[in-house]
Amino acid sequence: MADISHQLISFASAFPVVLVLIGGTAMTLTRMSHDPHGRAKVLGAVGILLGVRFVFPFVTPLVLNFGPIEEIGVRIILGGLMHSIPVSIAYALLFWALLGERRPRYPDQMSTR
Repeated sequence: MADISHQLISFASAFPVVLVLIGGTAMTLTRMSHDPHGRAKVLGAVGILLGVRFVFPFVTPLVLNFGPIEEIGVRIILGGLMHSIPVSIAYALLFWALLGERRPRYPDQMSTR
């Protein structure tokens, strides 16, 4: 029972982050209609971050308790990698969408290089 209350407290403390992610999704859907590739990258990153926030607290203990891993150092490293790899992919997608090459909206804005 204490484990479930710990998860609920963890979800409640993540409320501001979830609000920012939902707000970012709404802004992306309404303001980035001119750049569908950038929108897909941002929505993918937000989806990964929401998945990490809501799914990983349940998956991480299952994965770490599944195998014969007894050393606490290895468990800490695996737990950290399970969180940091998807989050770093999400940040890379956000930076790619932010700093990537912009495509012109209309054909007349294209320059011949």
